[in-house]
Amino acid sequence: MTLDVLGFAEDGKQMLVRTESTETAPTIRLYDIKLGQVQEAARPARRPRPEAVDPATEARTVRRFKRRYRIKQDAVEDLRTEDKKLAFFGVLKDEELVLAATDYKKLGKVAGIPRARDAQTGEIAESTLKRMYWTPDRKIVAAVITQRFAKLSIERDELHVLKFLASEIRWVKTEADKKKEEEEEDDGWWIF
Repeated sequence: MTLDVLGFAEDGKQMLVRTESTETAPTIRLYDIKLGQVQEAARPARRPRPEAVDPATEARTVRRFKRRYRIKQDAVEDLRTEDKKLAFFGVLKDEELVLAATDYKKLGKVAGIPRARDAQTGEIAESTLKRMYWTPDRKIVAAVITQRFAKLSIERDELHVLKFLASEIRWVKTEADKKKEEEEEDDGWWIF
């Protein structure tokens, strides 16, 4: 199943998502946003029910949903920040997918997203960052993570939503940074 974010509510509590799979027709549905819970995949809202869309009338259906549920902010798909100074990617580490960032000089960790595990076989999914959808003000990001089970030939997308602040990126310290910190400690104003 693939997921595409079409827009966000002004209050930041819901987003409109288009889902599509090989077995069913494309559908439009609302997803609830719970910030601060990046560890869990976003869940579909209980109401309204998903609505199947016909490709011929999809644009009209999307406009109707946006108007009815006050989805006023269009989603911006990009793996970079608006100023293009930061780029994002996924890195597999043990049992999580690290949502990482680079400013083209150093690397940093934005969030850790747990990889799915099959309950019966215990297999851990191969996870990749597929897309990122931002609110127009670039404060909320919905990351589409693909979870793939090789043995079961199953692939599905999950949405993980987080509030983004560049100041909260945990940058990896290089050897040069560590040496610079040590020198600064040695050059203190206290002579004793």
